[in-house]
Amino acid sequence: MQVTLDSEHWTVGDDLSLLEVLAQVSDKARGRGRIVTELKIGGRIHTDRDLIPSLLARKGKDAGSVEAVSSTTADLLSGAKDAVSQYGAQLKAEGGRITQVLRTGALALSDLDQWLGQLADYMEITERGAAHRIPGFHSAGLSAWVEHLMDARTHRDCVRMADLLEYELLPRLAS
Repeated sequence: MQVTLDSEHWTVGDDLSLLEVLAQVSDKARGRGRIVTELKIGGRIHTDRDLIPSLLARKGKDAGSVEAVSSTTADLLSGAKDAVSQYGAQLKAEGGRITQVLRTGALALSDLDQWLGQLADYMEITERGAAHRIPGFHSAGLSAWVEHLMDARTHRDCVRMADLLEYELLPRLAS
């Protein structure tokens, strides 16, 4: 079975499962500090959703050749800069709405919890971008403020949660 990762080609035994072959591809990409971003199996493009157990159990000879393309984290983040900025703006707008609701005393913990999950995703992306020194990404210093917000949430202190959102967290989000 023929396998290609970027410009490197190699042959693996036809008796290997597709899972074992893809593990080799992934290990090689990771060893180069890269992430597989495109995958063709038997000439057909596959996403991670296509990689179901029955496909992964197939033997290499039955699956066809494997072609993979990889990218660096920095390249992926750089290409996503505009989308991340838009996501930050949406978080800021939604955070403003949540702040207004909190100011009325109508505690909506499920809305706040969902927003905090999205904020965690945003923080992970922006921190990685800053760590890779990608222009347009910076560390917003949100972690300590999120901890304070979580403490206020634990105590169901609507005023403190609204103040932390309005004066500390939201101004630090990209707009």
